[in-house]
Amino acid sequence: MDTSWEEARNRELAHWSLIRDAIGTASPLELLTEVNAADAFCQKVREEAGGPIDYCARCLFYQQFGGCRETGSRMSEHIAAQDWDGLRAQMDAFIAHLRALQVPPAAPAATAATAATATVQTG
Repeated sequence: MDTSWEEARNRELAHWSLIRDAIGTASPLELLTEVNAADAFCQKVREEAGGPIDYCARCLFYQQFGGCRETGSRMSEHIAAQDWDGLRAQMDAFIAHLRALQVPPAAPAATAATAATATVQTG
């Protein structure tokens, strides 16, 4: 099943919130690994593209905010310098951009399936 942009954004928000919460307790290596990992947006673009194409240009986060590579590099620099306050500030800005990301509405079939699932679970 294809992921909607909203689902991808929600996964990104959860991922980055966990990383932010780990600042000060996770090792620099763990933080570097997570900051530079491929993300839900990359997966979403691959689903839509169906093959190896310039993924970044097709990503809504790239189109609206310039992408994640430069931000990931700056975060990596904060980690290397063990500048935890600077890293937190950078993550807060990144998370704010994720929240502001404008995504297309979910496909009607996905919305209906979600509503049906909610009815079954609460019904």
